[in-house]
Amino acid sequence: MAINDTSFFKVTGQLRGRQYIHTLHFRHLSVPVGGANPDQVLIDAWQTVAQAAWLQAHTSDYSMQTISAQRICGSPPLPSPTLEASGLTGTRSPASGDPLSPWLCLRANEGTGLAGRSRHGAFFFSGGWELDVNQDVPDPTAGRWLPLAQSYCTALMTGFGPSGSNSDFRLVVHSRKLASVPGTQCDQASTQVTSLVVTPRLTTNRSRRQ
Repeated sequence: MAINDTSFFKVTGQLRGRQYIHTLHFRHLSVPVGGANPDQVLIDAWQTVAQAAWLQAHTSDYSMQTISAQRICGSPPLPSPTLEASGLTGTRSPASGDPLSPWLCLRANEGTGLAGRSRHGAFFFSGGWELDVNQDVPDPTAGRWLPLAQSYCTALMTGFGPSGSNSDFRLVVHSRKLASVPGTQCDQASTQVTSLVVTPRLTTNRSRRQ
């Protein structure tokens, strides 16, 4: 591997019987000491920085099955994915009422300070409950879905933002379109995330390809 390589990070789980996938992209800032697998180092870093906040944003009807990381931009040949089994469940106290349909979500917008679709990204939170929202407006009260989603975003930025505490990785928006242009370097095909903002209204998830 080399500095500025990009890895695709994925948390795969189940929510009320449906597959639930959370994806991010990270830029490598250093070469691991002693020849350690850099994608395993990334998995360990996310677990240290953000796993607890991710689980806290979900009740126990969510189970985290696997965590994986794979370099998708760098010097060939690129390695196969590094996969780690989990088996952990959400730790949020159960909300009263009924769960929302799993396709009703909160959206976190990944801002980079630059214009263009290739420089902006997003990811989604599912697993809300009826009392987490008033019609289509999420409740901002502490302990509800919206503040817990915001706490996860804060954890990501604290660890992997522009001045993050983790010195090995930075959260980025990766553009497959830019990366497909011959001669494009990895740090040109991805852009540092400078803000994570959870939109304070319900939205819907949709199928997306990697």
